[in-house]
Amino acid sequence: MNRKRNWIAPCAVIVVLAGLLAACSGGNEAATTNGGNMQENHDAAGTVETPVIAAADEDPAPAPTEKEDDSVRALFKLPSGQLSVKPVTKAVVQAFDAPSCYGAQNDLKWQGEYEAVWEPDKGDTVRIGTFPADFEIVQQTDKPITMQHFRFGDTDLLVYVPRYTDCHALETYFFGVQDGEAFPVPMVMSDKETWPNIGQLPGHLLQVKNGEMIVTGGYAAGQDTIPVYYFRYDAANRVLVLTKTEQAQVNAIIQ
Repeated sequence: MNRKRNWIAPCAVIVVLAGLLAACSGGNEAATTNGGNMQENHDAAGTVETPVIAAADEDPAPAPTEKEDDSVRALFKLPSGQLSVKPVTKAVVQAFDAPSCYGAQNDLKWQGEYEAVWEPDKGDTVRIGTFPADFEIVQQTDKPITMQHFRFGDTDLLVYVPRYTDCHALETYFFGVQDGEAFPVPMVMSDKETWPNIGQLPGHLLQVKNGEMIVTGGYAAGQDTIPVYYFRYDAANRVLVLTKTEQAQVNAIIQ
């Protein structure tokens, strides 16, 4: 704030008169001078406080560094071959610089175009599917994870979860292997709706009971219930078929 000019001239004259100096200084109002980062404060009695110099802004933390990566991110080995998830060409990886519900600090996040590949013990490698364009993988280390494995009749069902944690739901994919051939396994939710993947509640991994695959769905703020899905595997059509959906109370699942 600029000083008022009409306070300068009277004090300059009266300062020569020693007897009136107190009256001039006593009538001076508080004033503040701003010059860059320096601030000078005057109180009503004319006392000058120690100048306060604002601390210089600290340098911002460096942004996480991305680097190219072509490593396999998940796999499962069977007697007839190996199923793996890897980049189509190149992907990038970087560490989280701060913790959140999407991952802890220093967890690793991969982004890029990824594919599921079947490498049979005999024969050529086969691409069995690609993942969405905005696909992300979050893992705690750079080691490839091992997919979950279930057996339905003569079919091996492999479960791939690209992120180990999430705020709402863990994106989940299914693959089947039968007679040395691998294939994606979608979920038939109704006569008119088929899902390529499903979200499951973090911390509540799917399970198999009495021949059914049970998946606890995701959760978002405001929900009173969480869906619990029951699937049976249809080997003839190579799909998981929804048989029923239950609604579980949130407080019965999330403690």
